[in-house]
Amino acid sequence: MSDPLSGLLGSGESRRQMPPPRRPLPPQRRRSLGFGRLFIAIIVMAGLVAGVIFGGKAIISDITHKTTVDDYSGSGTGSVDFTIVGGQSPDTIASNLAALHVVKSAAAFEKAANADSDRAGKIQPGNYIMRLHMSGASAFNRLFDPKAVNANRFTIAEGLDLRHILPIIARATGLPMGDLNAAALSPQLLGLPSWASGVHTAEGFLFPATYAPKKGTSAVAILRSMVARFNTEATALNLVAGAQARGVKPLDIVTLASIVEREVNQTADLRKAAAVMYNRLKDTADFPTLGMDSTTRYALGDVTGPLTQSQLADPSPYNTRVSPGIPPGPIGNPGEATLKAVLAPVVGDYTYFVYLPKEKKTVFTASSSEFNQLQLQYQQECTASPGSC
Repeated sequence: MSDPLSGLLGSGESRRQMPPPRRPLPPQRRRSLGFGRLFIAIIVMAGLVAGVIFGGKAIISDITHKTTVDDYSGSGTGSVDFTIVGGQSPDTIASNLAALHVVKSAAAFEKAANADSDRAGKIQPGNYIMRLHMSGASAFNRLFDPKAVNANRFTIAEGLDLRHILPIIARATGLPMGDLNAAALSPQLLGLPSWASGVHTAEGFLFPATYAPKKGTSAVAILRSMVARFNTEATALNLVAGAQARGVKPLDIVTLASIVEREVNQTADLRKAAAVMYNRLKDTADFPTLGMDSTTRYALGDVTGPLTQSQLADPSPYNTRVSPGIPPGPIGNPGEATLKAVLAPVVGDYTYFVYLPKEKKTVFTASSSEFNQLQLQYQQECTASPGSC
């Protein structure tokens, strides 16, 4: 009897060559294997979670450690004088406060300053009454409290001379003009640079800036602080080496800068005006003197208005209409930009310049004929508008 499956599977020989069917795993074994895998997965997952938790705690702890600063709490006790000099950064202020034990650490003040960067950039130079052991935030805020200011602040503009500077200091501090005049006429007490040993006054060395001496500061001490600022700026500008490179004395740099400061108003014109000075000093055939009216006015006591022929003939060594070379000393107190200009004038043949009041600009030229035309234009503009000249 034939096999009913033979037509589907082929002959018996063929069936014997086929591999036997795989026996399925018992249900119990499948369940036990699935539980084991799940158990291992749970163990691995738990390890990962633990790693994240403990690792996260470590990271958070590290961040907290880095952002925590040594700081006092409260507004402090007692009092201590604290001075901020113009140009000091919040970082420098922070270090100085920490050194005086006003704050526990520089970082405490820096943290407060960084949190209010707009105000931090507006901290003013001056003398302040601070307290000991203040929090960084309290110390920062106190610098903006008018009651904490212990100063008589005054500002000296570039180019002013002693006749103008001393009254400004007197009004701000209440010091007698007699004390200030005596101090200004005693340069040996003020710390002028050694190369200025021949000068007789502090003229030229009272650096233009804002100062805030504390109450009770003497006239000599105030002027000394202004001279000290000049010395700092002169060192930064490498003034002595710069003078040597230009073939003049360091005092000549200050004197020429004081003249340039008086002669031109625009910062962009400073280096051109400096070039005129040097070119005239070299060309003594055409320019036996510097011929600057500003020096004549200084010699005559800062007179205003058109100079008369008798005034132009004044024999003072400061009158560069009649006295050759560079005057014996500064005629004012130049600022940083003008000192830089005299140390590094433009390269050019400029020998004349005229300020045109209508255009409000200074024109520079090397042509005498153009200079004459500019002078005529100047006179016409002054006639039309006397108040502008």
